Amino acid sequence: MASVDDVPTVNRFPPNFSRETEENKTKYFDDVFAKFIDEYLLQKNFIVVGDEEDHVTNYALCFIFLTILILQLKDTAAEADGERNLVNQKLLLSVFKSMGAYSKYALEMFVSIAQIECVLTPRLSEEFKWGFFCNWRGGAGNNIEDDVAQEISNAVSKAVVQRMGPNKTFQSISKVGKATNGIKEIKEQFDLTAGIHPNSVQHATRDSLKDEREMIADLVQLDPFRNVPGRCHNSFPDIKRSPMRYLNIAEFHQWLDKHKREMSNRI
Repeated sequence: MASVDDVPTVNRFPPNFSRETEENKTKYFDDVFAKFIDEYLLQKNFIVVGDEEDHVTNYALCFIFLTILILQLKDTAAEADGERNLVNQKLLLSVFKSMGAYSKYALEMFVSIAQIECVLTPRLSEEFKWGFFCNWRGGAGNNIEDDVAQEISNAVSKAVVQRMGPNKTFQSISKVGKATNGIKEIKEQFDLTAGIHPNSVQHATRDSLKDEREMIADLVQLDPFRNVPGRCHNSFPDIKRSPMRYLNIAEFHQWLDKHKREMSNRI
């Protein structure tokens, strides 16, 4: 397809597809999406043509991998899915370890996984697994991460403490911090009674259609999935098609064994 207005010539819908049952449409969607995942995310049966890799294709595949990973993390948090979060942590352990600058985050993932799977009692393990998220508004899909909730609480508390002026002491800050939620509710109720509308928290967003069309035009011209051996971007000429490709498996297992020993000595 040369543009979004073209009719597909390769990946076309089956004849009379609009008349199919919802079950058949769902199955078709699942099959097509599974094919996309196998080819572009899991990169099954990926073949390097020639002696040199196409690093533009590698960049595109790496971008897809990281984008889907971030979307998975966001959806996991919104649904407060402890089981899926554990799977995400195991994947992030490998991703962070493959990128040397993020080893401390890999260690955090390792400790969290070990606590859930091995160290904690069954009851504490379940509490820990499902306690990464909270829901202030209620309803499915409205959960947020605990650290985000903590940041919001800190911002509210900071606003109250800043208004104390020179009267800040450890005792007064501690007392005000405990009363923050009550102060916030009193303020909101006063504004509601006085007819003062809260400041809008929704930011105006520009229409993205023009930007999307420009990006599509660039992609059509670049054609990142047409293999051209030796092709690369100037800023990152040797990028791999997935962060996992940077992982040294032997060193990774040595690192895991080292921290397993250290943790077992502390228990």
